Amino acid sequence: MNRLELYKELYFKELERKEQISARLQWIISFWLIVMGGILFSLNNIHKIASDMKIYFFVLIFVSLLAMLRSTLYIGFCLWGKTIDYLPSPKSIEREYENLVTHYAGYPEYQGEIEKVFEKRMMEIFNECSTLITKVNDTTITKLVKSTQSMLIAAILLLLSFSFMLPDFLKGEEPINKVEIINGSDLKSDEWIKLRIKSEE
Repeated sequence: MNRLELYKELYFKELERKEQISARLQWIISFWLIVMGGILFSLNNIHKIASDMKIYFFVLIFVSLLAMLRSTLYIGFCLWGKTIDYLPSPKSIEREYENLVTHYAGYPEYQGEIEKVFEKRMMEIFNECSTLITKVNDTTITKLVKSTQSMLIAAILLLLSFSFMLPDFLKGEEPINKVEIINGSDLKSDEWIKLRIKSEE
C-alpha cells in the first residue's frame, strides 16, 4: 500500500467514525431529556415529601441540576464550534490538475512529473483533512464522555430523591381537592355564589 492509499483509508475511516459519534450524540441527548424530565417530575411532586426531609431533597436536586448544567455545556461544545475540512470538490481537483498540465506544457522533458506532483499534492490534501477530522473526533469523544459522566451523577442523585417520595407512592394517596358551593341566598345578594376551596393532603 502506497502512502496515498494509506491516507485515503485513514480519511474515510475518520469520516465513518464521525458518523458513529453523531449517532452516539443523539443517544446522549435522549438520555439528557429523560433525566431532565425526571428532575421536573420530582419538583412537581415535592408535596409528597415530609417537611423535615425537604432540605435533603432540595440538596439532591440542586446538585443534580449542577451536574446537568455541566453536561449541557459539554453537549453544546460538541454541537457548535467544530470546523472540519473535507476534501476539495472534484471540480477543484480537476482544475488543479489542469494547472499542472499547463505549467509543464512548455517542458516536454518533464511531462512525467505531472502525475508525481499531482499525487504528492493529493497526499498532502488527504493528510491534512484526515488529521483535522481525527482531532475533531477525539475532542468530541472526550467531551461526550464528560457529559455522560455528569448525567450519570445527576441520574443517581435523582434516584435518591425519588426515595423520599416512595412511602407516599406506596400508600397510593393523592392530595384531594374539595369544592364547597355556598348558595348565594345566604349572602346579601342572591346573584352571587361564593366558592371556597380546601386542599387536604
